Amino acid sequence: MLNLANREIEKVEVEIVTLINTDIELQTNYNLLTSILGIGFVKTVAAFIYTENFTKFWHPRKYVSI
Repeated sequence: MLNLANREIEKVEVEIVTLINTDIELQTNYNLLTSILGIGFVKTVAAFIYTENFTKFWHPRKYVSI
């Protein structure tokens, strides 16, 4: 069961990477975020989802305050 779950996770990660690589804005933001020490794949994707690729908030302080 664990091996099956790991394979499914890998498939989802590949799909996410494919989506990131097809959009120049996502790719740029991905490169910027992952260049920050301590920010990896999972945190970057979570930030994309939460902020709708940083278009959900009109000001950076709104993002920080939540």
